[in-house]
Amino acid sequence: MPTYGGGSGATPAPPFEWVPIGPANGGDTHWTIELHFNGSAPDGTVGMVEIASLGCDACELPRVYSYLGSFNVYISAIARPTWFTVAAKSTNISSHRLILDHPYLNDKPNAKLFITPVMNSATGPGVYDNHPVSVWYNTAARKWNIQHDDLSAMRTGTTYNVRIDPSAERETATRGGNILLTSMFIRNVNTDNNPNAVFSLHPLIMG
Repeated sequence: MPTYGGGSGATPAPPFEWVPIGPANGGDTHWTIELHFNGSAPDGTVGMVEIASLGCDACELPRVYSYLGSFNVYISAIARPTWFTVAAKSTNISSHRLILDHPYLNDKPNAKLFITPVMNSATGPGVYDNHPVSVWYNTAARKWNIQHDDLSAMRTGTTYNVRIDPSAERETATRGGNILLTSMFIRNVNTDNNPNAVFSLHPLIMG
């Protein structure tokens, strides 16, 4: 569990609750955020800390949060990459899929990840991967896979960059909700009313 307040008087911050990191009506004062770990989360825990500004009592009624941003938190006994490159080989290929094996992904069906095919691999001759791809969580094996959606065999040497990002949002198309003809609305505090927003997306399949 993260704490706030700093020093020996740091106070535990319950998950999914807002906690103060500076005095109210602080103006433009810059505050340093200290994050402490009390050892209660198991190795491999992934999460994030969101930062927002709360309107002052006299300025806004009701008081509302203005979202400022977030940063990811990884609990690990040893340093592990959250951006990495993986190449298909005989030991991780299953038909049209490449099996990912990473402590921040294994047994985590709610993990959020992005993949990008890479041709100029440093591990050997590049393989041009011109197939539609998605990520798929295998509930039986409890591991994420990169798969060819056209069911074509995954070739040895096919390479991808993988990014694990707990701060990403997962959107699901729902009839009568966020679907308009062939489009799906994305509702997010960082993209709403922001025509210059830049974001990445990737399809996923649960099964």
